[in-house]
Amino acid sequence: MERRRAVTTRSKSRKMGRILMKQPFANLPVIAHAGFLEELQDLPAYLTADSGFTADPDAHFAWLFSSAGSQGKIHIQEQALPSELDNLPQGRYLLRCFYFGQEIARHAVLRSNGQLEVPSEGPLAAPGGVLIAQLEHDEFAQVVLLREASTQRHPEEAGVIHQFLIYRSSARIAHREIMNQMPPDGLVKFKISVGEQRPLHPLHISPSVLDVTGRRVPLFYGEAVERFADLLLAHRPPYGRTLVYTGGESDYFSQLATHEVFRLLGVRNLSGSGELGNRALSRSQELLTGQEAPFIRLEQALQGPQRFFLLSGWNGFVTHLPVLDTLLRTPDLDAYLVEVVVSETAKALAAKLGSDRVLLIKPGTDSHLALAVAHEILNHHPQAIDQRFISQFADPETFEDYAALAKSEIFAPERVAASIAPEPAYEERLLHGIRAIARKLIEKVPVHIPGSGLSQSRGVVPHCLWSNALAMVGKYGLRPDGQLAGGVLRLTSLGGDAIQGLGMSPHTFLGTLPFSEEGAKESAERMGLPPQAYQRLLREPDRPFLDFSEPTQAGQRELIVCIGTGLERQLVDRSRWLNKLRSPDTTLVVIDANPSPFLLKHAALIIPPPPEVATSRLYLTGDWNLNVSLPRRCAPPETRTEATILYDTMAEISRSLREDRDYREGHPDLAELVQSGYLQSRFEAPEWGWGGTLPRQNGEVCRAHLWQRVLNYTQGLYCHPTHASGQAITWAELLQAGALPSGGVGYHRQVLKDLPDYKPFSDHHGKPCDFRFFVPKEADLAAPAGIVLSSGTPVLSDDKQRVRFAIASHQTQRTVGVLDMPSTRNLYISFALAEELGVHEGQPVRITHNGNSLILPAQPVVHLKGRSAYLDTHYTQAEVGRELPLTVLSSARGRCPYSDIATLKTTTVTLEPQEENPYVG
Repeated sequence: MERRRAVTTRSKSRKMGRILMKQPFANLPVIAHAGFLEELQDLPAYLTADSGFTADPDAHFAWLFSSAGSQGKIHIQEQALPSELDNLPQGRYLLRCFYFGQEIARHAVLRSNGQLEVPSEGPLAAPGGVLIAQLEHDEFAQVVLLREASTQRHPEEAGVIHQFLIYRSSARIAHREIMNQMPPDGLVKFKISVGEQRPLHPLHISPSVLDVTGRRVPLFYGEAVERFADLLLAHRPPYGRTLVYTGGESDYFSQLATHEVFRLLGVRNLSGSGELGNRALSRSQELLTGQEAPFIRLEQALQGPQRFFLLSGWNGFVTHLPVLDTLLRTPDLDAYLVEVVVSETAKALAAKLGSDRVLLIKPGTDSHLALAVAHEILNHHPQAIDQRFISQFADPETFEDYAALAKSEIFAPERVAASIAPEPAYEERLLHGIRAIARKLIEKVPVHIPGSGLSQSRGVVPHCLWSNALAMVGKYGLRPDGQLAGGVLRLTSLGGDAIQGLGMSPHTFLGTLPFSEEGAKESAERMGLPPQAYQRLLREPDRPFLDFSEPTQAGQRELIVCIGTGLERQLVDRSRWLNKLRSPDTTLVVIDANPSPFLLKHAALIIPPPPEVATSRLYLTGDWNLNVSLPRRCAPPETRTEATILYDTMAEISRSLREDRDYREGHPDLAELVQSGYLQSRFEAPEWGWGGTLPRQNGEVCRAHLWQRVLNYTQGLYCHPTHASGQAITWAELLQAGALPSGGVGYHRQVLKDLPDYKPFSDHHGKPCDFRFFVPKEADLAAPAGIVLSSGTPVLSDDKQRVRFAIASHQTQRTVGVLDMPSTRNLYISFALAEELGVHEGQPVRITHNGNSLILPAQPVVHLKGRSAYLDTHYTQAEVGRELPLTVLSSARGRCPYSDIATLKTTTVTLEPQEENPYVG
């Protein structure tokens, strides 16, 4: 009866949230949000040990928030106050806590002696143990830290009576100063990360495994590492294959560990979220200049006179709200936006500069627009061609080929405007826009800000062609005085996207060393390995992430390892993925603190890292700043960071090889490394007594030690983290400053100096290179025909709540909860297409691509033009825990031949109106 009364006190909103999450997480150790974790008073030892860093006792450390483009440096100044908990009124409360993964509600009484008395059917805490709980009374709710004082049997009923002491004697208030003046809509991610707001799915605080009955049961961390080590050894070639995917929230140290561990185990196919968009941008610069490091920093792009901003498929209102907010506050803002839909950014820019600054085009035709701008410059402004840049810094032959193509009459502005306009009414605006952009590239300091939608329309091609136009007029680099001449500003959506460009690919080793005999030898030697250690990788078949869903070969077992949040949002060809995961030859391991119901259903093993606010991460931003986020809460005891999980797993493999002869016989290459002492020295802890040199503090790998590995490996490469003086950045400096520039050789040499034989561009070893103008092939410029389905971050709605939800949920599962979520998904279509099909609002429409179909209600909107349909990529209530309709329609068959990026934004579909509405919300 007591439990029933407690449950009935919950609000309707809490019930709805429980309906969605209770079943998948039953019997697992989870917490609703990070607010249940104890606050940290000092930096943990794994950050400060062996670093030479001495904390100022009066210092207030910044917490770097980098989720989904809303990064900001947030100073939190805390002040100790007399605890409000000391003055809690005596009386009855409702106590909520999590015990072995279950949310438990119990009545509690605060006595006059300050003890909290809690009757319960079973124990809530171990003797003397600490319990984090929430006390509720009417509108009052307070998270408290309790210590168990005594437990007695209930004199009248079955069960016990706990006596708790309020463990904390003082409270703290925090004043948050957000250094980049983040707009209020961007604060939702921050609140979720620090535990002030519940995410969609609870946080797992202990590993779990699927048992033989198909139930998910918890494990201790040590047991999970042992299982993971056994799975990795069991799937080494020739016994099987391991495929690795890393999400965009994994940090620099996770990338280092991924390379160091998996390459040594014979894993070639390391892929990441960058393969779905960000890689095209970095790959385009590598094709043009020899390396993929950026040379424009955010402050260089946004600050300075005569700036002209060309925004291509970038919905900064959702993806990078602080950056867009800064742009819109610029008094003399000069910008054009090229888009296929009227996005939130398009509305904001039109409100400031006028609707003529928004150029709507057909999906996949950005390359034609870029060539039309080049045509205008070459034919009407030939004096603007920078001959010095072409003769001294570039390969003149590639320019001649490019110029010959751009001068062709098929790219005359009049013809291009007519062919790429979604409707005839927009031709004139496009024509004026092409001519205006050409003039502004010549007269001003152009900054190109592309979005991921540009990559997923035609891969590297539009990126390269816009860069061609900038270089043609000498606006691609820094002037001799260090001022910006022009270039591309790279903004990643997640903190770890940029670091993936350094080697998260089947085609490169860490540092973008080529996947060749020379690259394998160099990478091995940089890791302190024998030169031949990575040679066997060259015999492994290439498997990009988008091909992970391909059926497993007969008799070939596959282990799929996914590190980071949001995997299920990336599973294109959903039916193929489901078949793959149901195969007895496929095993899925997930390292994720927020696993979704989909992953809980299919993952054989889940090992959660600590929540974001309870761990430290080192991020490399899109414009190459090193950002260190510092933990503010204690990590759950059965969790470790992604890097530590991988290093502990490799240490367990080393121990197994040392102790078991069968393991050594089955893996002779690793046995040689055990015989030489390499595995023990590189991965084991010193206290094991086998010569280990990788120290741990409170279970976490020492970050100063890992940073020295980064410096040793990257020495002499373009990605070596250095100051402008060339001196290496130390770990103590990163802790002290929180954000320091990194770039090394490539960044500091991309200055357009007028000196004989001087080359501003270089390869990954710093060897001088010419800028090579990209010349597309005919197939590169093919535009999709028929009805084109686009997808992305715009919500195509004027509902402010839906826009706020889109900002909070972009590229992450840390969404704001089910009540803020749209109930169902609409298929947005233009009014022109609705008239063509005879479809009215709410009418069900069958949408088909590649043999897969989905029926959704149609929603004609003015935000789309021409023969266009659109689906946004944000969650809906109808889809939580079920198959996502968008991924059902996604197909990875269309690929960029230069980067393997899938052309997901230009999907050709058929639409069939339905008589009755079979759509079930």
